[in-house]
Amino acid sequence: MNNVVSPKWHTWLLIVIGSMLVSILSVNTITLQTTAIAQTDLTSTPDSPVSQLGGGTGEIAFDGMSSDSFEIFIMNIDGTNLRSLSEKPGLDGAPLWSPDGSQIAFLSDRDGNTDVFIMDADGSNQRNLTQNSASDYRHVWSPDGSQIVFISERDGNSEVYVMNADGSNQRNLTQSQRRNDFVTWSPDGSQFAYVAYPEIFVMNADGSNQRNLTNNDNMNFSPNWSPDGSQIAFISNFVQDGVGKWGLYLISPDGSNLRDLSEVTSAEGSFIGMAWSPDGSQIAFTPAITDNYEIYVMNADGSNVRALTDTAGYSGGAIWSPDGSLFAFISNRDGHSAIYIMNADGSNQHKISDLPEFEIYEVSWRPTVPH
Repeated sequence: MNNVVSPKWHTWLLIVIGSMLVSILSVNTITLQTTAIAQTDLTSTPDSPVSQLGGGTGEIAFDGMSSDSFEIFIMNIDGTNLRSLSEKPGLDGAPLWSPDGSQIAFLSDRDGNTDVFIMDADGSNQRNLTQNSASDYRHVWSPDGSQIVFISERDGNSEVYVMNADGSNQRNLTQSQRRNDFVTWSPDGSQFAYVAYPEIFVMNADGSNQRNLTNNDNMNFSPNWSPDGSQIAFISNFVQDGVGKWGLYLISPDGSNLRDLSEVTSAEGSFIGMAWSPDGSQIAFTPAITDNYEIYVMNADGSNVRALTDTAGYSGGAIWSPDGSLFAFISNRDGHSAIYIMNADGSNQHKISDLPEFEIYEVSWRPTVPH
């Protein structure tokens, strides 16, 4: 079903889905290859139990909005053992597993405004980490799980903050007059990439050595580190020969070696998001072609662009499994949003959720079994 969003939820939705719908940008053409899709079941067998499918634990967390709630759920990737982790009242969303899979960071407005919360993997021990009267959002775990970086508006401007994973030692890293957003850790935890509108910046993890990577005065969004930390992918509308060109770009963390990965140019349509494969060899992304959102993947050098989905409606929000063999993604191909699983080549697409009263916005794959 299509839920009507009440006016009081507009800001909440913008915050929660921002990390998935990274930016909606105008595009015209892209060179694409549509692959044949096998619509067969992906289920566990005695030889391939749930815990082995895709690596990690075989569990995903996700959020969904109904007509009267915004909740966080968890289930196995074969669709079994579905349960809600949310505590009412309040809106809960944007679940993100800790690197060791033992906890989930999420957003909630249960205390009167949007704060960063944390809970154990079973939904217990929920607590407010930020506890501030201003909005806090766009939370990201450090690679070692000891800290969480987030965006806060507590100083009158959206800026990059960091805190310990228990909520202690909250501090403003950017101290900037620019509006900050879309902050991400480098894989080794030593740096941040973030947006200081309209540019992509990088700084050390203690906030020092802030530097502008793009320096183009165009709109630049969604910096995303390669798994080895040698490159940053981002979305931009670079102006070339007087023409704005939206597309995916790569740049080195020192600002050198800028490369255009796509043949996407500005006109009609829209273009959202990207995700590196765990081994850094591929990038998944979702452009809208003729009012239709589909999931594509390409090599990290921009070659071999191909479509993985080819259905009516929306397919997007793709995340790689921990071992890179599978995708989890969201699609409304059956008339309402649901979570699907497919192999990394687009085969074996299989719906695993059936909550027609909920619109699904964000999915997070549990990485490992804690010891």
